[in-house]
Amino acid sequence: MAKRQESKAARERKDDQIREIDRAARAKALLENPMLVSAFQALEGHYLGVILNSAEDDAAARETAFRMVRASAKLKQALTKMIESGDFSMIAREQDRKQRAADRD
Repeated sequence: MAKRQESKAARERKDDQIREIDRAARAKALLENPMLVSAFQALEGHYLGVILNSAEDDAAARETAFRMVRASAKLKQALTKMIESGDFSMIAREQDRKQRAADRD
């Protein structure tokens, strides 16, 4: 029974790793998509322009623009974390594979 539970836990870990690797690949594809890269650049450029060119008394516009630039950065950061998580999962899967191969020898 213990072996069956270990096997189930190992399968669940493997499934989680596969999901993480898949998410990482999709996140990387998004960050490297030329249309999305262009959209980020356009939005960030626009909002930085709002910050730099707003009237001295238009703090609300600067605050809104700042929040938009920050949201863009946080989205990129979230996608980057997904990529890093997938990288760690790939390393863990490779270590598991090597360990199983060593156990068979």
